[in-house]
Amino acid sequence: MNHPLSETLALGRRVRERLAKKIVFDRHVGLQDTVFLSSMGRSGSTFVSNVINHDNRCRVIFEPFHPDKTAELADLDYPLYLDPEQQAPRQHAVFENIMKGRIHSDWVNLENRTIFPRARLIKAIRANLFLKWLHLHFSEARYILLLRHPCAVVDSWLNAGFGDGSGARHALLTNPALRAQLDDDLIAGYAGTESPFERLLYFWCIYNGIPLRQFRPGEIHLVFYENLVARPHQEIQALFSYLGREYDEAAVSEALSTPSLTTQKNAASFQGRNALSTLGRWQQTLSAGQLARADEILARFGLDGLYSSRSILPKATVAEQLLAAH
Repeated sequence: MNHPLSETLALGRRVRERLAKKIVFDRHVGLQDTVFLSSMGRSGSTFVSNVINHDNRCRVIFEPFHPDKTAELADLDYPLYLDPEQQAPRQHAVFENIMKGRIHSDWVNLENRTIFPRARLIKAIRANLFLKWLHLHFSEARYILLLRHPCAVVDSWLNAGFGDGSGARHALLTNPALRAQLDDDLIAGYAGTESPFERLLYFWCIYNGIPLRQFRPGEIHLVFYENLVARPHQEIQALFSYLGREYDEAAVSEALSTPSLTTQKNAASFQGRNALSTLGRWQQTLSAGQLARADEILARFGLDGLYSSRSILPKATVAEQLLAAH
């Protein structure tokens, strides 16, 4: 049975969404209505973005710090570390354009679906090491750090062919400002790693450990991927409370079942009876030696209380304690 009205409405929505990748008017959206979602790749950021923007209120700016996609950042080293106290005038000019939405391309508008947004959502997997710098210079925005179990992230990177971590290690260890943030034994351990698994574990610890050390409670909101699966509504309620928004459980539940644009077809479902067991798949795919080594590296960074190879779930209170400790 045909439903001409519903088909017409659906067609109109699809046309608007295609136009939104080319045309968007968000000059009226200020920093106070900007949300910055930062994470490491393969951590579930598209899912969190879909939840935040379930009502299509936001202009979504997709991965604007990609040096191959944003011309102004073509000579930017990745991963980039900026000391929060440094001025960095060159980066400031480019980053201000990003934070205030003065950037447009097919790439950054890839996930945008609205022409007249009420808010802005910046989604980035390359910003953790200058996230505090952004917070100090654009403090009106709200910042979210998404964390996922390091073993799951590294296992996903290796399976997806995201690299062996050698390029990131070179960029980090040749950055004097970052080296100053690490103890000599950590630098030596990182420099001496021979396996891709260990290099990526070190990278995870640095990439997430630095913002956990730099931010203070209340300056940033932590979201835990595993908790989104294990207890989604509790985790999302806390997220919406931080954003100062009402939590419409029915509306967000629909977004929970929306597949991610960047999720592979064999990735975990966020709902269903097998979701929790799927989360811990890395416990079967990684060797006993790799799991033991992961615990050793986490302990070197003081992150073994937060994550362990023995549990798929984080101890979120430990992360809050890390923020408070610094």
